[in-house]
Amino acid sequence: MTDYSPTALLRFMALFLAQVFICNQIHWFGAISPMILLLFLYWTPLERELMRSMLEAFALGLVTDIASDTVALNTIVLTVSAYLRPS
Repeated sequence: MTDYSPTALLRFMALFLAQVFICNQIHWFGAISPMILLLFLYWTPLERELMRSMLEAFALGLVTDIASDTVALNTIVLTVSAYLRPS
C-alpha cells in the first residue's frame, strides 16, 4: 500500500473531521480537549524521511488550527511529535 492510497486519504479525512467537529466540542475540566490526530502519525510508515513526516504533520496541524480557530496548538504538538518519532 502506498502512502497516498485511498484508504490512507480516507483515514486522514476521517481523523481531521472527527477532531474538528467532535473532539473539539469535548472539554475535560473546562480546558482539555482530546487529540486524536496523533493517530495519523502512528499509522504512517516508520521508514519515511524525518523532514517529510514533519512537513506532513505541520500541514495537518496548520489546517486543523485554521478549522478549529486555535493558535498553533495542533501545529506545534504534531510537528514535535513527528520529530520525536523513532526512525
